[in-house]
Amino acid sequence: MRNLILLTAFFLTSSFGAFAQKVFTSMEAALKSPNEVTILDLSGQGLTSIAQEVSNLTNLEVIYLQNNKLSSLPEALYSITNLTMLYADGNNITTIPQKISDLKKLKVLSLGSNHLTEFPKAVTELDKLEYLNLAANLIPNVDSKINNLNNLIELDLSFNKITVLPAQLGKLPSLEILCISGNKISTVQSIAGLSKLAILYMDECPVKKIEPAVLSLTSLKRLSMSKCGITTIPKEISQLKNLTHLLLSENRIAVMPNELFSLSKLLDLNLSSNDISEVPDEISNLTNLRNLNFCYNHIAEFPVAIGKMPSLKTIGVSNTGFQMLNLDANSNKISY
Repeated sequence: MRNLILLTAFFLTSSFGAFAQKVFTSMEAALKSPNEVTILDLSGQGLTSIAQEVSNLTNLEVIYLQNNKLSSLPEALYSITNLTMLYADGNNITTIPQKISDLKKLKVLSLGSNHLTEFPKAVTELDKLEYLNLAANLIPNVDSKINNLNNLIELDLSFNKITVLPAQLGKLPSLEILCISGNKISTVQSIAGLSKLAILYMDECPVKKIEPAVLSLTSLKRLSMSKCGITTIPKEISQLKNLTHLLLSENRIAVMPNELFSLSKLLDLNLSSNDISEVPDEISNLTNLRNLNFCYNHIAEFPVAIGKMPSLKTIGVSNTGFQMLNLDANSNKISY
């Protein structure tokens, strides 16, 4: 199953100090020195339950419970008020109780690849939460109180059963990364207010177009919308002046508008598996572009201008049906 969880520099930095501390990998060892335990890693041990004595680890800050066989989070955890990071991906968890709201210091909560059938409402009371991963569950909607999470930086809701995003989602003032891929969402109008959003993954959502709400997100640096049924790139794409990665593979795009070539910060452009038959000379305006992918299109000839792009390192041209690759002598640095 595709994993869209992003380990951002922010969280790597915030947890660096934690990883410098001793990591306990069994309850037996942890309970021998309970006051010394700040990190407990019980991941991948086939556990079906966690001993109630875990509540004795009053200084515990980080716990890893991934890839076990837990049907619920251990109730004793909710009394550990110093807990800041809780990872329990890849279990059989079906519900999250109200008691999780007692973890007032919690900043990271990762519950991907479980069996949650509803959005855990109590999570919206964790006002210090910065990272929330609920990917690959069975969640049909997002709780309207999600806007209470004023400090949330990254939210992963990908591969659930969500059809509608609530208006309150667009009121998250700190959100920088949003992953909603693999849902049945047909419109994303509610995200227009996410002024700090820098990364948006919405692959495999049947939106059929790049909506005005997306085009209004002027802080966007990475936009990924593969398999969305998109037929055109709107001229308003030029509004996304900070865009560095534009990933639009496996759509039905036939034309590259000139406005696309005004995105001067673009580093990576993926238009593979579309219906493009012509590449304009203006593509050379993308002077910072490093990677360009046109594989599986209908391009018979590429312009000489591509060979003059100063930063281009790779270009995908396989299965395009091209007869001629018109590149000048400066193109010998480009890989195909």
